[in-house]
Amino acid sequence: MGRFFNGKVKNDKNTLIRYGVIAGGVLLIIIIIILIAVNAKGSKGTLTLNPVTEVEVNTELPDKTKFFKEIVDFDENDIEIDYNDADISVVGSYTVTLSAKGRGSEDVELKVVDTTAPELKLQTYTINYGDPYFVEDFINSCNDNYDEECMVNFFTESTDQYGNNVDYSSFTEVGTYTIMIVAEDENGNVSEPQSTSLIIQNEGEEKPEPVSCDFGDLEVSDDVTYPVAVVVGDKKNKCAVDRDLWDDEDIQKPVNDFYQEDYERLKAQLLPILEKEYPNGARPTVFPHYIAVLNKDLKGLVGYAIYIKVYVVEYDYEGKVDITDNLKLSYYLNSDGSRDYDVNVFDLAK
Repeated sequence: MGRFFNGKVKNDKNTLIRYGVIAGGVLLIIIIIILIAVNAKGSKGTLTLNPVTEVEVNTELPDKTKFFKEIVDFDENDIEIDYNDADISVVGSYTVTLSAKGRGSEDVELKVVDTTAPELKLQTYTINYGDPYFVEDFINSCNDNYDEECMVNFFTESTDQYGNNVDYSSFTEVGTYTIMIVAEDENGNVSEPQSTSLIIQNEGEEKPEPVSCDFGDLEVSDDVTYPVAVVVGDKKNKCAVDRDLWDDEDIQKPVNDFYQEDYERLKAQLLPILEKEYPNGARPTVFPHYIAVLNKDLKGLVGYAIYIKVYVVEYDYEGKVDITDNLKLSYYLNSDGSRDYDVNVFDLAK
Protein backbone atom coordinates (compact mmCIF):
# COMPACT_ATOMS: atom_id res chain seq x y z
CA MET A 1 0.00 0.00 0.00
CA GLY A 2 2.84 2.35 0.84
CA ARG A 3 4.60 1.90 -2.58
CA PHE A 4 1.30 2.24 -4.47
CA PHE A 5 0.47 5.50 -2.75
CA ASN A 6 3.96 6.93 -3.38
CA GLY A 7 3.83 5.87 -7.08
CA LYS A 8 0.43 7.50 -7.66
CA VAL A 9 1.67 10.79 -6.26
CA LYS A 10 4.68 10.68 -8.58
CA ASN A 11 2.46 10.05 -11.64
CA ASP A 12 0.22 13.01 -10.70
CA LYS A 13 3.29 15.31 -10.57
CA ASN A 14 4.40 14.26 -14.07
CA THR A 15 0.94 14.94 -15.39
CA LEU A 16 0.91 18.39 -13.83
CA ILE A 17 4.33 19.17 -15.34
CA ARG A 18 3.15 18.08 -18.80
CA TYR A 19 0.03 20.24 -18.49
CA GLY A 20 2.15 23.18 -17.31
CA VAL A 21 4.50 22.85 -20.29
CA ILE A 22 1.56 22.68 -22.69
CA ALA A 23 -0.14 25.67 -21.07
CA GLY A 24 3.10 27.62 -21.13
CA GLY A 25 3.57 26.80 -24.80
CA VAL A 26 0.04 27.88 -25.64
CA LEU A 27 0.55 31.12 -23.68
CA LEU A 28 3.82 31.78 -25.52
CA ILE A 29 2.11 31.24 -28.88
CA ILE A 30 -0.68 33.65 -27.86
CA ILE A 31 1.92 36.26 -26.80
CA ILE A 32 3.79 35.88 -30.11
CA ILE A 33 0.53 36.27 -32.04
CA ILE A 34 -0.31 39.40 -30.04
CA LEU A 35 3.18 40.85 -30.64
CA ILE A 36 2.96 40.14 -34.35
CA ALA A 37 -0.44 41.80 -34.45
CA VAL A 38 0.88 44.82 -32.54
CA ASN A 39 3.96 45.13 -34.76
CA ALA A 40 1.82 44.81 -37.85
CA LYS A 41 -0.50 47.63 -36.73
CA GLY A 42 -0.91 50.18 -39.47
CA SER A 43 0.56 47.95 -42.18
CA LYS A 44 -2.86 47.12 -43.63
CA GLY A 45 -3.74 50.72 -44.47
CA THR A 46 -3.06 52.73 -47.62
CA LEU A 47 -0.24 55.27 -47.96
CA THR A 48 0.23 57.27 -51.16
CA LEU A 49 3.16 59.70 -51.29
CA ASN A 50 3.36 63.00 -53.12
CA PRO A 51 6.53 62.86 -55.24
CA VAL A 52 6.96 66.63 -54.72
CA THR A 53 5.64 68.83 -51.91
CA GLU A 54 5.87 72.62 -52.12
CA VAL A 55 6.04 75.11 -49.26
CA GLU A 56 6.40 78.89 -49.26
CA VAL A 57 9.78 80.28 -48.23
CA ASN A 58 10.12 81.69 -44.69
CA THR A 59 6.99 79.94 -43.40
CA GLU A 60 7.17 76.57 -41.58
CA LEU A 61 8.32 73.12 -42.58
CA PRO A 62 5.23 71.08 -43.50
CA ASP A 63 3.83 68.43 -41.19
CA LYS A 64 4.67 64.84 -42.21
CA THR A 65 1.10 64.23 -43.35
CA LYS A 66 1.45 66.94 -46.00
CA PHE A 67 3.79 64.66 -47.95
CA PHE A 68 0.99 62.14 -48.63
CA LYS A 69 -1.79 62.27 -51.19
CA GLU A 70 -3.70 59.70 -49.16
CA ILE A 71 -3.53 58.12 -45.69
CA VAL A 72 -6.24 55.50 -45.13
CA ASP A 73 -6.51 53.27 -42.06
CA PHE A 74 -2.93 53.93 -41.04
CA ASP A 75 -1.86 55.29 -37.68
CA GLU A 76 -0.06 58.61 -38.23
CA ASN A 77 2.01 57.90 -35.11
CA ASP A 78 3.65 55.08 -37.08
CA ILE A 79 5.04 57.60 -39.60
CA GLU A 80 8.34 59.36 -38.96
CA ILE A 81 10.01 62.14 -40.95
CA ASP A 82 13.61 63.30 -41.33
CA TYR A 83 13.89 66.73 -42.92
CA ASN A 84 17.64 66.21 -43.40
CA ASP A 85 19.16 69.57 -44.44
CA ALA A 86 15.92 71.26 -45.58
CA ASP A 87 16.12 75.02 -44.97
CA ILE A 88 12.77 76.82 -45.04
CA SER A 89 14.54 80.18 -45.39
CA VAL A 90 16.25 79.35 -48.70
CA VAL A 91 14.48 78.71 -52.00
CA GLY A 92 15.47 75.36 -53.49
CA SER A 93 14.83 71.60 -53.65
CA TYR A 94 15.55 69.33 -50.68
CA THR A 95 15.37 65.59 -50.01
CA VAL A 96 13.12 64.51 -47.15
CA THR A 97 13.00 60.93 -45.81
CA LEU A 98 9.69 59.40 -44.65
CA SER A 99 9.52 56.12 -42.70
CA ALA A 100 6.39 54.09 -41.94
CA LYS A 101 6.20 51.07 -39.65
CA GLY A 102 6.17 47.92 -41.73
CA ARG A 103 6.74 49.86 -44.96
CA GLY A 104 10.39 50.92 -44.81
CA SER A 105 11.48 54.42 -45.85
CA GLU A 106 11.42 56.52 -48.99
CA ASP A 107 12.92 59.84 -50.13
CA VAL A 108 10.67 62.55 -51.56
CA GLU A 109 11.29 66.09 -52.78
CA LEU A 110 10.48 69.19 -50.77
CA LYS A 111 10.51 72.39 -52.82
CA VAL A 112 10.84 75.69 -50.98
CA VAL A 113 9.36 78.25 -53.36
CA ASP A 114 8.76 81.97 -53.51
CA THR A 115 5.35 82.73 -55.00
CA THR A 116 4.48 85.74 -52.86
CA ALA A 117 4.61 89.23 -54.32
CA PRO A 118 6.21 92.08 -52.35
CA GLU A 119 4.03 93.97 -49.90
CA LEU A 120 3.77 97.52 -51.20
CA LYS A 121 2.56 100.60 -49.29
CA LEU A 122 2.22 103.94 -51.05
CA GLN A 123 1.99 107.56 -50.00
CA THR A 124 0.60 110.74 -51.54
CA TYR A 125 3.24 112.98 -53.08
CA THR A 126 2.94 116.74 -53.53
CA ILE A 127 5.08 118.83 -55.85
CA ASN A 128 5.15 122.41 -57.06
CA TYR A 129 4.21 123.18 -60.60
CA GLY A 130 7.13 122.33 -62.89
CA ASP A 131 8.93 120.02 -60.44
CA PRO A 132 9.75 116.45 -61.52
CA TYR A 133 8.57 113.31 -59.76
CA PHE A 134 9.77 109.71 -59.74
CA VAL A 135 8.18 106.39 -58.88
CA GLU A 136 10.27 106.16 -55.69
CA ASP A 137 8.63 109.33 -54.38
CA PHE A 138 5.35 107.47 -53.88
CA ILE A 139 6.79 104.51 -51.95
CA ASN A 140 6.18 104.38 -48.21
CA SER A 141 7.57 100.86 -47.88
CA CYS A 142 8.13 97.75 -49.96
CA ASN A 143 8.88 94.45 -48.24
CA ASP A 144 9.55 91.07 -49.82
CA ASN A 145 8.99 87.80 -47.98
CA TYR A 146 12.30 86.46 -49.31
CA ASP A 147 14.20 89.65 -48.48
CA GLU A 148 14.80 90.30 -52.15
CA GLU A 149 15.07 93.71 -53.76
CA CYS A 150 11.76 95.36 -54.58
CA MET A 151 11.57 96.73 -58.10
CA VAL A 152 8.83 99.34 -58.32
CA ASN A 153 7.33 100.71 -61.52
CA PHE A 154 4.42 102.78 -62.69
CA PHE A 155 1.56 100.51 -63.76
CA THR A 156 1.33 101.40 -67.44
CA GLU A 157 -1.53 99.05 -68.26
CA SER A 158 -4.06 101.26 -66.48
CA THR A 159 -6.35 103.27 -68.75
CA ASP A 160 -7.99 106.66 -68.59
CA GLN A 161 -11.68 107.42 -69.10
CA TYR A 162 -11.17 107.20 -72.85
CA GLY A 163 -9.64 103.74 -72.74
CA ASN A 164 -6.13 104.95 -73.51
CA ASN A 165 -3.10 103.72 -71.56
CA VAL A 166 -2.13 106.27 -68.93
CA ASP A 167 0.91 108.40 -69.77
CA TYR A 168 2.28 109.52 -66.42
CA SER A 169 4.71 111.92 -68.07
CA SER A 170 1.71 113.97 -69.20
CA PHE A 171 0.80 114.84 -65.60
CA THR A 172 2.29 118.32 -65.62
CA GLU A 173 -0.54 120.75 -65.01
CA VAL A 174 -1.82 121.81 -61.60
CA GLY A 175 -4.25 119.26 -60.19
CA THR A 176 -4.59 115.89 -58.49
CA TYR A 177 -3.74 112.74 -60.44
CA THR A 178 -4.19 109.05 -59.73
CA ILE A 179 -0.91 107.16 -59.80
CA MET A 180 -0.83 103.36 -59.99
CA ILE A 181 2.27 101.42 -59.01
CA VAL A 182 3.31 97.74 -58.92
CA ALA A 183 6.20 96.00 -57.18
CA GLU A 184 8.09 92.95 -58.43
CA ASP A 185 10.69 90.71 -56.79
CA GLU A 186 13.60 88.85 -58.38
CA ASN A 187 11.50 85.69 -58.77
CA GLY A 188 8.97 87.49 -60.95
CA ASN A 189 6.19 87.84 -58.37
CA VAL A 190 4.25 91.01 -59.14
CA SER A 191 1.96 92.78 -56.69
CA GLU A 192 -1.52 93.94 -57.51
CA PRO A 193 -1.54 97.54 -58.76
CA GLN A 194 -2.04 100.05 -55.96
CA SER A 195 -3.14 103.62 -56.36
CA THR A 196 -2.15 106.87 -54.71
CA SER A 197 -2.26 110.55 -55.61
CA LEU A 198 0.09 113.03 -57.19
CA ILE A 199 -0.77 116.62 -56.23
CA ILE A 200 0.63 119.43 -58.36
CA GLN A 201 0.08 122.74 -56.59
CA ASN A 202 0.73 126.47 -57.04
CA GLU A 203 -1.79 127.05 -59.83
CA GLY A 204 -0.99 130.02 -62.04
CA GLU A 205 2.63 130.33 -60.96
CA GLU A 206 5.34 130.38 -63.55
CA LYS A 207 7.56 127.32 -63.90
CA PRO A 208 10.51 127.65 -61.57
CA GLU A 209 13.90 128.18 -63.09
CA PRO A 210 15.80 124.94 -63.75
CA VAL A 211 18.12 123.84 -60.97
CA SER A 212 21.70 124.92 -61.54
CA CYS A 213 23.96 121.90 -61.96
CA ASP A 214 27.44 122.94 -60.88
CA PHE A 215 29.03 119.88 -62.46
CA GLY A 216 26.68 119.43 -65.42
CA ASP A 217 23.62 117.29 -65.94
CA LEU A 218 23.28 113.48 -65.92
CA GLU A 219 23.40 113.01 -69.68
CA VAL A 220 26.29 110.65 -70.38
CA SER A 221 28.85 110.83 -73.12
CA ASP A 222 27.90 109.34 -76.49
CA ASP A 223 30.78 106.84 -76.38
CA VAL A 224 29.38 105.05 -73.30
CA THR A 225 27.96 101.75 -74.59
CA TYR A 226 27.65 99.88 -71.30
CA PRO A 227 24.73 100.18 -68.85
CA VAL A 228 24.98 102.50 -65.86
CA ALA A 229 24.16 100.24 -62.92
CA VAL A 230 23.98 102.88 -60.19
CA VAL A 231 23.35 106.61 -60.63
CA VAL A 232 25.05 108.59 -57.87
CA GLY A 233 24.06 112.04 -59.13
CA ASP A 234 20.98 113.91 -58.03
CA LYS A 235 18.32 112.09 -60.06
CA LYS A 236 15.56 114.37 -58.91
CA ASN A 237 17.36 117.48 -60.13
CA LYS A 238 19.17 115.57 -62.91
CA CYS A 239 22.54 116.88 -61.76
CA ALA A 240 25.89 115.09 -61.72
CA VAL A 241 28.20 115.28 -58.70
CA ASP A 242 31.79 116.45 -58.57
CA ARG A 243 33.92 113.97 -60.52
CA ASP A 244 36.65 114.27 -57.89
CA LEU A 245 34.34 112.47 -55.44
CA TRP A 246 34.50 109.18 -57.40
CA ASP A 247 36.18 107.35 -54.48
CA ASP A 248 34.26 109.06 -51.67
CA GLU A 249 32.82 106.52 -49.20
CA ASP A 250 29.33 108.00 -49.28
CA ILE A 251 29.35 107.97 -53.09
CA GLN A 252 30.67 104.40 -53.21
CA LYS A 253 28.26 102.96 -50.62
CA PRO A 254 25.19 102.52 -52.89
CA VAL A 255 27.49 101.01 -55.53
CA ASN A 256 28.96 98.52 -53.05
CA ASP A 257 25.48 97.66 -51.75
CA PHE A 258 24.17 97.12 -55.27
CA TYR A 259 27.08 94.83 -56.15
CA GLN A 260 26.72 92.93 -52.86
CA GLU A 261 23.08 92.12 -53.64
CA ASP A 262 24.11 90.60 -56.96
CA TYR A 263 27.02 88.76 -55.30
CA GLU A 264 24.68 87.05 -52.82
CA ARG A 265 22.35 86.09 -55.65
CA LEU A 266 25.34 84.81 -57.67
CA LYS A 267 26.52 82.59 -54.80
CA ALA A 268 23.06 81.04 -54.42
CA GLN A 269 22.96 80.31 -58.16
CA LEU A 270 26.50 78.96 -58.44
CA LEU A 271 26.74 76.63 -55.42
CA PRO A 272 24.47 73.83 -56.73
CA ILE A 273 26.06 74.07 -60.19
CA LEU A 274 29.62 73.87 -58.84
CA GLU A 275 28.74 70.90 -56.63
CA LYS A 276 27.50 69.07 -59.72
CA GLU A 277 30.19 70.15 -62.21
CA TYR A 278 33.13 69.87 -59.80
CA PRO A 279 32.56 66.81 -57.55
CA ASN A 280 36.08 67.17 -56.10
CA GLY A 281 35.48 70.78 -55.15
CA ALA A 282 35.97 74.09 -56.91
CA ARG A 283 37.55 77.50 -56.29
CA PRO A 284 35.42 80.28 -57.77
CA THR A 285 36.94 83.77 -57.91
CA VAL A 286 34.76 86.83 -58.49
CA PHE A 287 36.25 90.10 -59.79
CA PRO A 288 33.99 93.19 -59.78
CA HIS A 289 35.06 96.21 -61.82
CA TYR A 290 33.58 99.61 -61.05
CA ILE A 291 33.66 101.91 -64.08
CA ALA A 292 33.04 105.59 -63.33
CA VAL A 293 30.68 107.20 -65.85
CA LEU A 294 31.12 110.91 -66.52
CA ASN A 295 28.60 113.26 -68.07
CA LYS A 296 28.92 114.83 -71.52
CA ASP A 297 30.84 117.79 -70.12
CA LEU A 298 33.28 115.38 -68.42
CA LYS A 299 32.96 117.60 -65.36
CA GLY A 300 30.56 115.55 -63.28
CA LEU A 301 30.20 111.97 -62.11
CA VAL A 302 26.91 110.41 -63.22
CA GLY A 303 27.28 106.93 -61.75
CA TYR A 304 29.01 103.58 -62.15
CA ALA A 305 28.92 100.65 -64.49
CA ILE A 306 29.61 97.35 -62.73
CA TYR A 307 31.33 94.62 -64.76
CA ILE A 308 31.84 91.22 -63.15
CA LYS A 309 34.08 88.31 -64.12
CA VAL A 310 33.96 84.87 -62.52
CA TYR A 311 36.77 82.31 -62.85
CA VAL A 312 36.44 78.71 -61.64
CA VAL A 313 39.15 76.04 -61.24
CA GLU A 314 39.27 72.63 -59.57
CA TYR A 315 39.85 72.91 -55.82
CA ASP A 316 43.28 71.22 -55.97
CA TYR A 317 44.36 73.07 -59.13
CA GLU A 318 47.87 74.49 -58.66
CA GLY A 319 48.69 75.89 -62.08
CA LYS A 320 48.19 79.37 -63.47
CA VAL A 321 44.54 80.32 -63.99
CA ASP A 322 43.91 80.56 -67.72
CA ILE A 323 41.80 83.65 -68.36
CA THR A 324 40.21 81.97 -71.37
CA ASP A 325 39.63 78.38 -70.25
CA ASN A 326 38.68 79.25 -66.69
CA LEU A 327 36.50 82.31 -67.36
CA LYS A 328 32.97 81.04 -66.75
CA LEU A 329 30.95 84.26 -66.41
CA SER A 330 31.34 87.88 -67.40
CA TYR A 331 28.55 90.41 -67.40
CA TYR A 332 27.38 93.97 -66.81
CA LEU A 333 24.80 94.76 -64.16
CA ASN A 334 21.78 96.77 -65.23
CA SER A 335 20.12 99.31 -62.94
CA ASP A 336 17.20 96.92 -62.34
CA GLY A 337 19.55 94.16 -61.15
CA SER A 338 19.41 92.11 -64.35
CA ARG A 339 22.57 91.08 -66.20
CA ASP A 340 23.96 91.52 -69.71
CA TYR A 341 26.23 88.49 -70.27
CA ASP A 342 29.32 88.35 -72.44
CA VAL A 343 30.19 84.86 -71.20
CA ASN A 344 27.64 82.55 -69.54
CA VAL A 345 29.02 79.00 -69.51
CA PHE A 346 26.65 77.93 -66.72
CA ASP A 347 23.61 79.40 -68.47
CA LEU A 348 22.58 81.45 -65.46
CA ALA A 349 19.38 83.47 -65.54
CA LYS A 350 19.51 87.19 -66.26
